[in-house]
Amino acid sequence: VQRLDANVLRLLSDYGPKCKQKKNELKTSFTAQEREGKKRQEMNKLLLRSPTNQHQIAKSDYAKASVEATRCSKVLEKEMDAFELQKLTDMKKVLLNFVRTEMTFHCKALELYTICFQNLSDINVEDDLDEFRKHIHPPTFISRMEIAQKASIESSPRMSKPDSSSLGKIPQTMSSVMTFEDVDDDDDDDDDDDDEDDDDDDDDDEDDIEEDDKHTTFDSSNRISSMQGTNMSIY
Repeated sequence: VQRLDANVLRLLSDYGPKCKQKKNELKTSFTAQEREGKKRQEMNKLLLRSPTNQHQIAKSDYAKASVEATRCSKVLEKEMDAFELQKLTDMKKVLLNFVRTEMTFHCKALELYTICFQNLSDINVEDDLDEFRKHIHPPTFISRMEIAQKASIESSPRMSKPDSSSLGKIPQTMSSVMTFEDVDDDDDDDDDDDDEDDDDDDDDDEDDIEEDDKHTTFDSSNRISSMQGTNMSIY
């Protein structure tokens, strides 16, 4: 459409003003010819009356009108020839552009239609019909169970084959767990030993206290006995 508008319609629309201009030029030429005809009639009338002066005046007017009409006719003829040449050249160009545009359009359309024809020829009716039947009749529960069993069978070998990298990581993890457990056991043993030491210290303290009590009691008894001995000596 854009090509037609630029190469065809624009050139055709330019001929509107040109045609109006040529019509005005034709009117001018026709007016000169009518004037020439009137002058001829006047001259003929004067010839019938045969006055000499008027006849000479009419003859000179007719000669002027004839010259003007001849000039206008020649100018009009040249302009008509130039206009016709330009019109034929422009029409040839317009029609060539129109035909070229239509050929390009139809070539593109033919190319697209060729691709479309090939794609339509490649359609397999049987495959499309089978696909349509599959959508109409969905698989039953048994077939779904079979599909699930097949999927589980296919996935079981993958599960039975552990990855070598994971095998290498498991002992390391276990060893780290064992290390943490050993550390915890050692910490517990140390705590137990500390508790036992504390108990032993408490027992030692109690024994010391008992011995001190014994010494104190013994000293007090000695003092009492000595005091009794002194009293007896006094008496």
